[in-house]
Amino acid sequence: MSKITIDELKKIKNIEFLKKDYSENRAGFEGVSIDSRTIKKDELFFAIKGERFNGHSFLEEVFDKGAYGAVIEKKYEKKLSKNLEGRRLFLVDDTIKAFQELANIHRKKFKTSVIAITGTNGKTTTKEMAFSVLSKKYNTLKNRGNLN
Repeated sequence: MSKITIDELKKIKNIEFLKKDYSENRAGFEGVSIDSRTIKKDELFFAIKGERFNGHSFLEEVFDKGAYGAVIEKKYEKKLSKNLEGRRLFLVDDTIKAFQELANIHRKKFKTSVIAITGTNGKTTTKEMAFSVLSKKYNTLKNRGNLN
């Protein structure tokens, strides 16, 4: 699997690095996560505010689990716990847009087709069926679970 690099992260519009030295991770992150429950060591956490939860409320937890760093919205910077001082925090205007931007930047490294399945109903079933058919002939990837 191809790692996401600091150089890719720097391409996100208006991103601000709170800690200045990132040279220790030139190789890249192991991955990214938007779920504090499943974050793994050396992954980058995107603090996304949803309908029921706000990822900014789980920053200490993700660092306790070994997260490499966290992308947070600038409006939350003043509300951060003192326990987060010195942590690798990246400030953006909108974490969802930054997450989408990074995915697009990273995807461009590969010469491949992408299929997006949208709609109100049946997305997971359609995804599973498309994967089942296409994986018979092609090297195919899909997301795990449901990201609703």
